[in-house]
Amino acid sequence: MRKRTRGLWQFLIFLIGLAPAIRPAIAEELSRFRYTAEFSEELERGKFYQATLPAEILQKSQPDQSDIRLFDSDNRVAPYVILSQDVMEKIFNFEIVSADKIDSPAAWEVIIKTPETNMSVGRILLTLQNRDFKQIVLVEGSQDQKGWEPVVTAVIFDFSSKIDLRKTDIDFPSRASYRYFRLTFQDENDSDESMDSMDAHLSISERGLSFSFHSIPTKELRLDKVSGKTDRNKDEIKKFDQVDFTDIQALIHKENAEDKSDVIDLEAGVPADRIVFDISNSYFSRKVEVFGKNVGEEDYTRLNTQDIYRFHFGDIQTEKTALLLSSKKYDHYRIRIINQDNPPLNLNRISFRWFRRNIFFIPEKSGPHRLFFGNSLVKKPNYELQQFINPDNWFKQSYLRATLPKSKTGANTLFLIEEVEASRQEKFEKYLMTGVIIFLVFILGIWIFWMLRKMT
Repeated sequence: MRKRTRGLWQFLIFLIGLAPAIRPAIAEELSRFRYTAEFSEELERGKFYQATLPAEILQKSQPDQSDIRLFDSDNRVAPYVILSQDVMEKIFNFEIVSADKIDSPAAWEVIIKTPETNMSVGRILLTLQNRDFKQIVLVEGSQDQKGWEPVVTAVIFDFSSKIDLRKTDIDFPSRASYRYFRLTFQDENDSDESMDSMDAHLSISERGLSFSFHSIPTKELRLDKVSGKTDRNKDEIKKFDQVDFTDIQALIHKENAEDKSDVIDLEAGVPADRIVFDISNSYFSRKVEVFGKNVGEEDYTRLNTQDIYRFHFGDIQTEKTALLLSSKKYDHYRIRIINQDNPPLNLNRISFRWFRRNIFFIPEKSGPHRLFFGNSLVKKPNYELQQFINPDNWFKQSYLRATLPKSKTGANTLFLIEEVEASRQEKFEKYLMTGVIIFLVFILGIWIFWMLRKMT
């Protein structure tokens, strides 16, 4: 008798354990996905394809795109790999050829050399030990150190003893392919602009416009390293996609009556590697906090806190109006601009930019292919294709581009994304779970009846 009871209990435990296992088993059924999009082309078997995942797909898929699946016309899964296009930019170190003082006591000249010829440089990153400085840097380029051509004039500064502002990178207006670069550092105080005229442009404090920039002579240039950013190949490839939010003023609210900060809640549903602010004010300096949360989450997660600013050094305008993040997709973002005692900023637009997501695949069958997504049950796939196509080599391959069709709705052009019939999905889940529950109740009923009969 005990053996029968123990066996029945083991059978019931098996059934209960089987119920949750049913869902993963059928998770990749097409009806389990909420959305689908078909490629415009008839794809060829054995060809290497690349396609860009637009905002519409990112917004409707899981935060890490783990639920995206590719199916052929026979509804067979086609392996793929998704890569972010930030791999196109790499950082390298320049060789410092020389670093010498020149005519002015406050001026330095540094000559640097790229590690390879014909490198396309778009930014120089300076690693400086100096604090509390403000210098104008003239960047020139040469192939042989004999003739120098101007590249850009920029301002670097550090006011960390007074306010959290530091900038030691130099952006080029366009990429330059010189073997040598000459950097001439000069204290702003030695330039033609007087310090009085500089004070007239701007004086900043954490609570408003009150801190004056005094004379900060740089007695010694303490340069540890000069780095550069370049593309891994010579082609200019757009790296960012973005969505824009306008009419920002209507979205601004306060968390409480005494709060001086402006809070903006945006339903973006995309990753955020950059958040760019279009601001009309001629000068400002504000701290900005960014939070994110997904559907079903009660609390926001703090993502980052950074400063944005705009002011002038003589004829040179210096600004930072973009927040640098490395965020996965969040359905909702909250942006808090801390105004202190300052009037609110005149915000025209907020843009969310992310490194473009590309999907790479090799069809096993010629014909139409569809992407399916919007399925919280599936796990991220582990295809062997990712061993062969990775961030370090995909751009070296020859590939065909696959595209998704678009439709024009008013002034907007959107990608065509169909919704998988909801009633079929709901019926499937309802009938399956109802059947499992009825079966379990039936077995439990028999067991209870058997136990009551035994007791009587």
